[in-house]
Amino acid sequence: MGHKAKRTQSGNDYGRDCIIDNNTFVECKHYTGNNFQIGREICQKLIGSMEYFNITRGIIFTTGKIHNNAYEYAKGLKYKSLEFVNLDDIIQCYIK
Repeated sequence: MGHKAKRTQSGNDYGRDCIIDNNTFVECKHYTGNNFQIGREICQKLIGSMEYFNITRGIIFTTGKIHNNAYEYAKGLKYKSLEFVNLDDIIQCYIK
């Protein structure tokens, strides 16, 4: 797709798992079952890393659900962009 992606080191990854094109941070969360949700706390951790490295765009990929407080938090951001991709989005993208 023409993008350059780099996986971050395991362990102290500053709340990001991947960097795309040196301007987008990605956090990936793999959950099984129906009770696991991305909440505001995970968003805040990624935003903190974005702030530290002066990055304006972040994406959270998850196989779980996304809690309303995560959407509300992302909606209230003024200078940063935070997007969510869940399992349904991934399936729709690849099954066409």
